[in-house]
Amino acid sequence: MHKCTAGDLAVIVYAYNTVNIGAIVRVLGLHPNQKQIQSHPDDILWTCQAAQPMTYSIENKRRKRKNGPVPDSYLQ
Repeated sequence: MHKCTAGDLAVIVYAYNTVNIGAIVRVLGLHPNQKQIQSHPDDILWTCQAAQPMTYSIENKRRKRKNGPVPDSYLQ
């Protein structure tokens, strides 16, 4: 069972890039690429939107984006 559904507001409670912890996001829907970031095999990825850019590590570079994937288990 998933904690979130599309349309929910959630807070990031765990993150690979700890700067994202505490960010409030809107859950937009299921992310189209469920393998884009590593998470637990039973977890799903949501596409989320934040008011402030979230930090992602992509190919050893840090990128900031307002929309991006977040695992369900990282949200509350």
